[in-house]
Amino acid sequence: MNWLLHPFGYYTLLALSLVLTLYLFVSAKQDSARIRNKLSRQSRETQEDLAELRAVIVSLAQALQAAAPPSPPAHQSAGKQILSINLTKRSQALRMHRRGESAEEICAALQMPRHEVDLLLKVEQARSGKAG
Repeated sequence: MNWLLHPFGYYTLLALSLVLTLYLFVSAKQDSARIRNKLSRQSRETQEDLAELRAVIVSLAQALQAAAPPSPPAHQSAGKQILSINLTKRSQALRMHRRGESAEEICAALQMPRHEVDLLLKVEQARSGKAG
């Protein structure tokens, strides 16, 4: 215990703790710089990869536009929209069927053709595994 009270021992302990603190500080700074360099290098590589990917996407989009078939005339696409069943009516029809309503009631309520309702119900039964 005397050596702790002696000034030389006290200053030696203080100097050692300061050297250790300085060593830890310098090594932490080196680790931080090493990590920062690694992250910046990875960021550059990611940016380069992203630029390459964008170039590939642009070239694919151009090739797709060049190979795309001509769009149908306006009167044909409008007819397809009229004949197709929208998702809201589909979900309403399925909900009504689960409540026990008949296909005729669903057709009348949603103003849909009978064959569409029948097809929708058959597809739903097949999807749920109750085909019959």
